[in-house]
Amino acid sequence: MAPSAALDGAKPAAAPSAMPPASAGTRKPAAQPPSDQSASGASMGKRAAKTAAVVCLSGFSDQDTARWSELLKAKGGAVEMGGSGGGSMAGISECSHLVVQRPLKRTGKLLAAISLPSCELVHEEWLVAVETVGELVDVTPYLLDGAMSSDPKAPPKIEWSFDATVSRERALAGPCFAGSSFYVTKSTKPSPEDLAVIIRNAGGAVVSGRGALPPAPSSSLARRTGATSPSRGSRGCPCCATTTCSRA
Repeated sequence: MAPSAALDGAKPAAAPSAMPPASAGTRKPAAQPPSDQSASGASMGKRAAKTAAVVCLSGFSDQDTARWSELLKAKGGAVEMGGSGGGSMAGISECSHLVVQRPLKRTGKLLAAISLPSCELVHEEWLVAVETVGELVDVTPYLLDGAMSSDPKAPPKIEWSFDATVSRERALAGPCFAGSSFYVTKSTKPSPEDLAVIIRNAGGAVVSGRGALPPAPSSSLARRTGATSPSRGSRGCPCCATTTCSRA
């Protein structure tokens, strides 16, 4: 897709400026929860320290991904594929920018990045500004902002919506899954590996192995508390086999 196509119908933004040093108004790196990706995490951390930005692209065609990746690398940035081509999404934890193509798609990359205070969520016009100015520019005019939702023509079963501004404020306030543990089954979508990255990036822990699940409540306890055993087709939280989620 040519740069002009990405901007059809969009209002012209203010003249972009070079990306300034981190300030109090920008997202600050936060300590990441422990994971089994320590070895790869160390190498990714070294990459982040050597580059001006670590960028992941979400929702772009293969052709556009290759084009924008080449531009970013030429301007001193690094590109994290974030699971594209069957790889791991673990590298998203090291990203400073996630660039989304509008209309927005609810990708695994977006779910993995949205909880990270250190990762700025911007739309495709930021890439156009980088190309125009010839260097990495300030993200402020290009931050993902306001209400986002699925395609109006999408079936009710896959409808979704969120407010990008509120999500950014909540990410800065603290991880939403802090103190929560999840047991991920083998049949999840995203994959168990990708879902584990999403959970950990939001401050949660993933448990596994024999004994990870607590016993099902007894019938008498279930009657007193209203607890239910997980069952196929229930409205239980899709990422946890032991709890139900009021927001599911």
